[in-house]
Amino acid sequence: MRCICSSSNIFATSVALCICVICSFFSCLVASPNFKSSFTSASAAVRLSSSLSGCSDCQSAIGTVGKFSVLSRNRGVASVCFQLPSLFATEARGKKQSLRPGVGAASLSFSSSCPSFKLGPHSHFPSCRHLRAGSVSLKSAASSSMSSTAVSPSPSSPSPADISIPLTEEEARLFDLLKSALRECGLKTTMRVAGGWVRDKILGKTSPDIDIALDDMTGKDFAEKVTEWMKTKGMETHSVGVIRSNPDQSKHLETATTSIAGLKIDFLNLRTESYAEHTRIPTAEIGTPEEDAKRRDFTFNALFYNINTATVEDFTGHGLTDLRRGVVRTPLDARTTFLDDPLRVLRAVRFASRYRFELTEDVRDNCRCKEVHEALANKVSRERIGVEMEGIMKKSDLVFAFGMIRDLSLCDVIFPLPEGEGLEGEGGSVERSYDLGIAHVRSYLWLERRLRSAAQSAALGEKQRQGADLLLRAFEEQEGDHKRIGAYAAFLIPFAGLEYKTKKQRLEPAVQHVMLEGLKLPKRDADRIVLLHKSSNAFRDLLPLPETLLTEGGAISEDSSSPARASDDAASSSGASLSLSRVQAGEVLRQAGELWKMACILALCRHVTPALGSLPPPHLTTEPEPLEIPPTNGNGNGVGGVEGGAVGSVGGVQREESTGGGEGTSVASSILRHFCVGAEEIRALGLEGVWDLKPLLDGGELKKSVLPNLPKGPEFKIVLDEEMRWMLGHPEGTKEQCASHLRETFEKFR
Repeated sequence: MRCICSSSNIFATSVALCICVICSFFSCLVASPNFKSSFTSASAAVRLSSSLSGCSDCQSAIGTVGKFSVLSRNRGVASVCFQLPSLFATEARGKKQSLRPGVGAASLSFSSSCPSFKLGPHSHFPSCRHLRAGSVSLKSAASSSMSSTAVSPSPSSPSPADISIPLTEEEARLFDLLKSALRECGLKTTMRVAGGWVRDKILGKTSPDIDIALDDMTGKDFAEKVTEWMKTKGMETHSVGVIRSNPDQSKHLETATTSIAGLKIDFLNLRTESYAEHTRIPTAEIGTPEEDAKRRDFTFNALFYNINTATVEDFTGHGLTDLRRGVVRTPLDARTTFLDDPLRVLRAVRFASRYRFELTEDVRDNCRCKEVHEALANKVSRERIGVEMEGIMKKSDLVFAFGMIRDLSLCDVIFPLPEGEGLEGEGGSVERSYDLGIAHVRSYLWLERRLRSAAQSAALGEKQRQGADLLLRAFEEQEGDHKRIGAYAAFLIPFAGLEYKTKKQRLEPAVQHVMLEGLKLPKRDADRIVLLHKSSNAFRDLLPLPETLLTEGGAISEDSSSPARASDDAASSSGASLSLSRVQAGEVLRQAGELWKMACILALCRHVTPALGSLPPPHLTTEPEPLEIPPTNGNGNGVGGVEGGAVGSVGGVQREESTGGGEGTSVASSILRHFCVGAEEIRALGLEGVWDLKPLLDGGELKKSVLPNLPKGPEFKIVLDEEMRWMLGHPEGTKEQCASHLRETFEKFR
């Protein structure tokens, strides 16, 4: 087997190691094998062993060699994802990549037209289930004159003793300070960082949340002792806050919070629980690390970093294995874990969709358990559910996340509709409408990817590219907040326009109830979603589809080969004018405000979803029928920007990224081009910011000098609306000209 070696600086203070990954196996993918990359101080060779097998996850029948997986091939570029051995992970340092202790995944891409490859950090870990297969042995040498040493990680989990957690300067300073406080105060406490910080560090990610678990005292007592010691040393201190336990809301531990060495820290004691007779509410007591680990949500969150000994501890025996294999498993049986805190069901969705992990059968079955659902609805505060859902919205594969929520029958619990008749939604039933909402989310993310591609496409006209760039900003404005709101709005499109009667007999939007009562999100969020639904309908009226895109009955045509369609596409690509009315466009923008671009995106979703043929089956099952999804380029699967490309089934929910086009894709692309032209024409009309336009004549002036007989009430609003329409149509008009127009139009009020 031929192998081309690379070198990289691994340890700044000692021996350097590196990985070479280009070998003859890749010759079948790439025309030229001469891939080289310069690192420093070391060389290494990777011996790969496994058999070829068809890999649906990789979208090609390439299979996996060792821990290497071919993710995709596109226009001569092959993307390969691989998991590094247990002692190494990639770390970005400026424009260079190096290896450091840890466990992680990396991506490799190379092109037949470019004799180079790039080693970089992968945003999800692992990205393909085949990363869990095969074996790798690593040989390294600091130089050609040094003898080689072999490191052969086991196919099972790496030993905790072999895992080294890289600390930032701030973290190292904090831990040194805490150890000094222990020593000088004569305390025998063992301090362990618990939970997500350990998981993220092993995955090569940063984590701002540092929870320190203590084995012999409460978090409040320990935090106060450390604070008093710091005062004797003249150090800056902060007050210690206490978050009380609340077992009724599944908050079992009292937590002390403070800031030390510039970092926010939570202190709490290790816990065990005992149950009194005839009560379901446990009594929490200080426990051992083994007892505490078993009470946590998932095995990879039950890992500890022992500050005293600077080692990783895995008391469940599965944490490191599950993290390496990409498995969501509970330390105890899943039913016990979920009834202990039912919110963990939603956390399972979040971790599975963020890291593309699989649920174990026990976890999946109990996520569907009716008893667990009832506990989630009745035992957990809606505020906590909303916070967890926000975590999903920001950093997950949203199509996968919503699909899993639907597959686990959690939609009714997380997105509860108000009671009342006629609230089934566009799908004809609530369940079908949830499925339709997932299809709209899929279209929403497809539009982001296509807009990103169209904005840089030399095959499109200038007007079209500029329009695509303009609409793309909808996903980036307000630091991605508009994208988050847009994703919620896309999912709730099937329920847009539905109203229910409140206890005060007022009619309110059903989607407002979902956001305010179901997720307890701010009223501003709920109001913006309602506004987006209304404004998206206005955009559909403003930018009606050309007849060439419609059938005789008004539905979207699936015939992409007709001469009329080809003519329409050509006109659209060349930037043919839609001749928009400045008045009509201005009124739509004044309604939508700063969300107008996102409203335009949602209008596109309504058109694109049926055009793509991505309507879901009536019920998602453990093996749902594939949905037709157009090819994708680039990222954009989740609001937080999770990288795409992997395909698989997790927790019974299918996720696909088809590489083939089709008539549906062609029709959807034609619709997208049409809207891009419209968006650019809106910009050219100078309507950006028109929602802040003030009337030339205020109410007092109208009443006093223009229309003295104008009565208060509906007529007054009619006159004000006409004044704004005139201003939109006459952007250079003067106050006197506007007054003259109003006198002529409303002569009876003069």
